[in-house]
Amino acid sequence: MEEVIIFIAISVISGLILSYILSKSDFPTITGLIIIGIVISFIPTLDKFLTSFGSIFKIIIELAINILLFETGLEIIYLKYNKKIILSAIAQSFFTFLIIFLISKIFFKLAIIEGILIAIIWMVTGSDIAITLIRKLKVNQDTKLKLGAIVVFDDLIAEIFFFLFFPLLKFKTIFQNEPTNAILLTVGEIILSIALGILLGLLFSRFERYGFNKFPQIITLFSFILLFVGISEYLKLHSIVVSLIAGIVFSNTSKNEIIKIVRFSLKEIDQIFYTLFIIYSISYVGLIRIEKFLLPSILILFIRLIGKSVGAIIIQKLKIIETNSIKNIIITLIPQSMLSAYFAYLSGEYLTIFGTSIFTATITSIIMFEILGYYLIKKFALNE
Repeated sequence: MEEVIIFIAISVISGLILSYILSKSDFPTITGLIIIGIVISFIPTLDKFLTSFGSIFKIIIELAINILLFETGLEIIYLKYNKKIILSAIAQSFFTFLIIFLISKIFFKLAIIEGILIAIIWMVTGSDIAITLIRKLKVNQDTKLKLGAIVVFDDLIAEIFFFLFFPLLKFKTIFQNEPTNAILLTVGEIILSIALGILLGLLFSRFERYGFNKFPQIITLFSFILLFVGISEYLKLHSIVVSLIAGIVFSNTSKNEIIKIVRFSLKEIDQIFYTLFIIYSISYVGLIRIEKFLLPSILILFIRLIGKSVGAIIIQKLKIIETNSIKNIIITLIPQSMLSAYFAYLSGEYLTIFGTSIFTATITSIIMFEILGYYLIKKFALNE
């Protein structure tokens, strides 16, 4: 146990130091954390060590993603958006999904439900690096805000897609000859997850209304995130749906002053878990497997590029974004999210073709884009 404590401590300290350094530069934080993960992967016998403590890191992954989804729920209230932006985000997400689904299904000869899940995993946009790139675009502030809103809604739509289809894949695997049971259980899980999210969001809102200036916020927030995850796991529901809905409900039932305090306090803990999530994922996969999946990851990025380019064309045709260059929209949409790695992590157990390799392939494609793709975009697209 002492080894895992030391590993966590070193990872967090390294992540905090690098996050601070990167905050003073124009380099995306996630990219820096990926570099740390790669460096740590060189530690001998690390993969055996991580496998021994897999249950601990599974908890870390769940907490990291639930914090991310709860923050997404909070951010929605701050977005500058209108019906056209929402329509634009829906249209580009749908066509991106459709293109990735058709190409991957034909190329990998996937079953329909598996093809849908693969497309959802690969369609998610990485908001961290996307926002960094948006800030560097030579467009006006209003256009930047619209692009940022589309990125957030794109992530939200991908999450909704995953919430709908992952339970179907899971129950289809369990009840192979009983599709009716699979559909009923999927619908039931989604409804109960949303209901629990609403209930816990209202509970958290009421608690903060009377206690936000009486109790330490970091401890309070962490305790409620643990509660979201714990109750969801106990009831075998979607914890990420619960956290997302709880965040949305909380942000719509609380005063702006309280929401700002909660958002600020979350920043004190989210980096710790994001750091551990990224470093653990890369270290767990290992450099040898990453090297083996370099060519598939390039193929994944190419398929994503085609899908996102079609999505960008849709946005431009709808005339939502006032920009003469479609390149600006494509640059905003092509970064891949660590959330896609979590989706792949959950789905690997139920995919008959890729299996757990989908996690390795997704992690590798994220690394390829974050390190090589960001550099190429910055050098050849942003410096013109």
